[in-house]
Amino acid sequence: MNNEARLAISRLAMGEQLVGAETTDMFVQCLTAYANMPEDRADAEAAKATTKCQERMFGASVPGESKKPFIYRDGVAVIPVYGVLLNKFSACWGFVTGYNFIRAQMNAADADPDVNLIVFDVDSPGGDAAGCFELTAEIRELETPTMAMVDDLGASAAYGICAAPDRTVATPSASVGSIGVYRMMIDVRQMDANDGIKFDFIVSSGSDFKLAGSPHVELTDEMREWFQEAVDVRMQEFVDDVIASRGLTEEEIRDTKARVYRSQDALARGLIDSVSTPTDAVSAFLAELASDEPIDEDENAMAVLPKNETELNALIEQAKSEAVAAVPKVDAEKIAADAVTADRTRRQAIIGCDEAKDKGKLAATLAETPGMTVEMAKPILASAAAEVAAPQETKSKLEQVMDTTGGAGVSSDEAPGGEGDDDKAAAASNRILKFVPANRRTDAK
Repeated sequence: MNNEARLAISRLAMGEQLVGAETTDMFVQCLTAYANMPEDRADAEAAKATTKCQERMFGASVPGESKKPFIYRDGVAVIPVYGVLLNKFSACWGFVTGYNFIRAQMNAADADPDVNLIVFDVDSPGGDAAGCFELTAEIRELETPTMAMVDDLGASAAYGICAAPDRTVATPSASVGSIGVYRMMIDVRQMDANDGIKFDFIVSSGSDFKLAGSPHVELTDEMREWFQEAVDVRMQEFVDDVIASRGLTEEEIRDTKARVYRSQDALARGLIDSVSTPTDAVSAFLAELASDEPIDEDENAMAVLPKNETELNALIEQAKSEAVAAVPKVDAEKIAADAVTADRTRRQAIIGCDEAKDKGKLAATLAETPGMTVEMAKPILASAAAEVAAPQETKSKLEQVMDTTGGAGVSSDEAPGGEGDDDKAAAASNRILKFVPANRRTDAK
């Protein structure tokens, strides 16, 4: 065994690991491949991992399909989470993926306006405990909807990652779980002896734990107790992380006893949300997101603009009836007694409101419109500047409506064909648009 392979395997003894014992062989194989990877092969392995991910999620890869820094198609960004998971590693080679790689990919996707869904494609036995829970906390904070797709294996650290997104799905044949922590103490003294190597350590006085965890030193009872405490602390962190991601109780999590479950059993225990193929899972989640998409009020406003004179007439009649219906019914004698004062107050309130600033002509027209209250006028005035001028062929009709609804006394520069024709058409179009209540618009999604 060469020195690089030694270093790769000894990584198991350098800290707590979130790896299922039943997947240790796969873990060691991946680490060995990582240790023996020539530098000039790195780009090729990264390309292979990307192609594999595209084929798993989309059925086939298309050369030059995405110019984004992540795998992308039709609003969906996919991040591979394959092989051994390593802290402070910034690549994905298929058999090894770094937490830094996942972080960079998901942040880029979250900031991209084209991305509607981020999918973590998971097939991993787990990896380093260090750095894992910081990453899962960041996944939970992403603004873009997220989904984990476990295709084959999502164990230990990999389960921590696939539990964090908004939706966790596993394929029918997948395995999920292994919520536990261990630290493997490797003793290579016999291998050293076989290789003719002998290690002597000179340690400072009182530094009893300085060599704790070295594969070249015998593990003492005190060292074992110390490592046990560290493993238990890390396990509590894992439990708390799954509680934050899945909403399970601590008892439910610890009751798994670090078992790895097939998909249906994992679903029954609440470890995942559903069992599905990748294509069906992504399509279903996107459809669900689309059905919950909020209505864009600006789009609603533009959609109710009349397309022809027939629609314009219908909107006029609707606006008239709704405006009249909105006028409160009061005692006839009270109306007669206060009519002059009330109407003057109403006109002044419309003309003098904040929304009427720099919109004097429209404010005067609204003030002269029978039944036009301050509450009705304010939204018309507030949105007048953003309205598009009405089509040329509808101007005369709009002006007729203004005349018949109280718009008499129009000055010569506001008459059809005069200098104020465009301003008046825009104001009239705006008035008709805002007469239509939001609950009567036809473009609600």
